[in-house]
Amino acid sequence: MNTTELLELAAMAAEGQKGERGPAGVGIRDINQSSPTSFTIVLEDGRTQEIQVPAPIKGEQGDRGATGGKGDPGPAGSAGKNGVAGSNGRNGLDGQPGTFVDTGVVTPDGRLLIGLSDGTSIDCGRVIGPAGATGATGATGLPGKAGKDGTSTLTAFRPPSQDDGKEGDSWIDCSSAEFSFYKKSGQGWSKIADLRQPVKDTRIATAVGGGSGGGGGQGQPQNTRTLPLINGGSTIRKRAEARDPSTCPDQR
Repeated sequence: MNTTELLELAAMAAEGQKGERGPAGVGIRDINQSSPTSFTIVLEDGRTQEIQVPAPIKGEQGDRGATGGKGDPGPAGSAGKNGVAGSNGRNGLDGQPGTFVDTGVVTPDGRLLIGLSDGTSIDCGRVIGPAGATGATGATGLPGKAGKDGTSTLTAFRPPSQDDGKEGDSWIDCSSAEFSFYKKSGQGWSKIADLRQPVKDTRIATAVGGGSGGGGGQGQPQNTRTLPLINGGSTIRKRAEARDPSTCPDQR
């Protein structure tokens, strides 16, 4: 069936006329777009028919349509090929030698000076400000705990008794020529030393009468004024001959 026959059938259908029964029709298998102005119909029996369509005329631009809805995401694209490795770059030029901090000092007026290894210096400015104003006096602290009683050195013209003094005290017996020195511990008084040692008279008599050569020596007399004391007793060097309060060291 050609194009004319198809058009006649279409016209008869439009007029409502019933024609003679025609031969059995042949179905369309496929339609291919062969060019922008034609397409080809492939029938079931293998025949083809190319249909020419008139060239389209460009009409006036119509009104802009409404925006359509958001479409579904498309499928993920395939991975791209790996790029070609680039060539190695050239080594850069050597940089200038660096410097480091060699010394640092704060001047009396509070400025910080930093000396570098190349001999230059950097003045960092004042880093210590002037002294601030005196703050207000703080609150009075809590009273301190009472201290322990100190020890005393007692003197008398007799040895000490157990009722004399307290633990840690010392005692000098001025009634003895040796000035006996005692110390009191938890077990009572104990003699520690003699502050004065007695010295014998070393004077030698001069021989009377003639004689050739030979002369007698004469010793120098010693007493408690010229005799040195031992065990630190030099501060109480006095005459032992008298037995009055002036011969005994002051009590402390």
